[in-house]
Amino acid sequence: MVTAEAEKVDITDSEQKIIDQVEYYFSDINLRHDKFMKYQLRENNGWFPLDKLMTFNKLKALSTDKNVILDALKKSPNGLIELSECETKLKRIKPLPEFTPEYTKQLNLRTLHLKGFPKDSTFEQLKTFCSQYGEIDSIEMRRRDGNFKGCIMVVFKDQATADKVLAIDGLKYNDIELLKENKERYFERKRLFLESIRNKKKNKKSTEEGIIKTEGAIMKITDLSTETKYIQIKNELSKHSKVAFVTAIGESRQCMVRFDEKNGAKRALKALREQSIKKDTVNDDGDAKNDEKDDKEKTEDKKIMKIIKIRKKKMMKSLKDKEDKTDEKAENNKDSNGKEKNDDEEDLTKEFAVELCGQNIKVSLVSGEDEKNYWIDFNQSRQQSNMERSKKNKWQKGKKRHFDNKGRDADQEPKKKMAKVEE
Repeated sequence: MVTAEAEKVDITDSEQKIIDQVEYYFSDINLRHDKFMKYQLRENNGWFPLDKLMTFNKLKALSTDKNVILDALKKSPNGLIELSECETKLKRIKPLPEFTPEYTKQLNLRTLHLKGFPKDSTFEQLKTFCSQYGEIDSIEMRRRDGNFKGCIMVVFKDQATADKVLAIDGLKYNDIELLKENKERYFERKRLFLESIRNKKKNKKSTEEGIIKTEGAIMKITDLSTETKYIQIKNELSKHSKVAFVTAIGESRQCMVRFDEKNGAKRALKALREQSIKKDTVNDDGDAKNDEKDDKEKTEDKKIMKIIKIRKKKMMKSLKDKEDKTDEKAENNKDSNGKEKNDDEEDLTKEFAVELCGQNIKVSLVSGEDEKNYWIDFNQSRQQSNMERSKKNKWQKGKKRHFDNKGRDADQEPKKKMAKVEE
């Protein structure tokens, strides 16, 4: 057993640091989480090889001489560790406590989270500061990307010492006031903080589901040929506004076109309508010229009057249609957000015939509830796609880690066998 003799034994500062470091390795706090040590203890019937212990960085920083470490451990008055007869192995004498919920709660109450230390602080400085208030079991320097964050978790021997530190009004380190709380309160504060973030994301998601993502950007096309390729539609419509996506046509002979910019569908529809009107005008002119050829006695004035008459007839018909549906427009003149629709948008939501990709088709602007539903489906589909991508990435990382570990175990296998032979 590693223990001091009955008479007083002088322990130097360097020896005390060695004792503290080794006993920390075998402490309740460290052994609870140290998988490597628990594996070695299990494989060696409760013993831990001294040679392996001397490879630990913090102990190597104190000494690399086996005899110096053994001499220091023999002076320990705590009776925590036992040496084997050949002095090549160490064993913890006291059994590990059972980590029940009650024990964990008691441990959290004597563990303090202290925040506000300079980020260039050393472990020895922090240990000296905490030790002035009472005996400590361990100190954990919290790090991010390998750099000290300025906060620690210090475990005191008993809850009374921890409560005494908490009761200090304005606890300071080098004139810097520290934030202090026990681990129980720390976990509760973190839980509330993370819950608030989740609620914000949830609320943001629920509000965004009903919000139009890009207004005036969806066009509906019907009466398409089933042989029409989406790239043909995209190339034709991209002349008027940038197209982001064209859905599959299939047996329905229709598709939805999503434009990349706000009101992109409106601009494209206006351009298509203007092209259609110009084409009708050209056809009207052609009809007038054909009439002139058939009847050479008609004068220029008659030709012009005929064109005007045709246009006037179309205009009167359009005005009549508008008058017949004035009441219906008045009731439906507001969109889903309660905003007034202008006449131009009202016209665009109705199907009108145009020529596209060498076909006579019908196009219209998707608005109101149909537009909302489109974006809801779009958001849900994108979220599902992100989830599947995340699962795939997670699987790939796990696969890589599996093969890396497999290769590492293969490299270490000969060393494990040699160690057992030497023992």
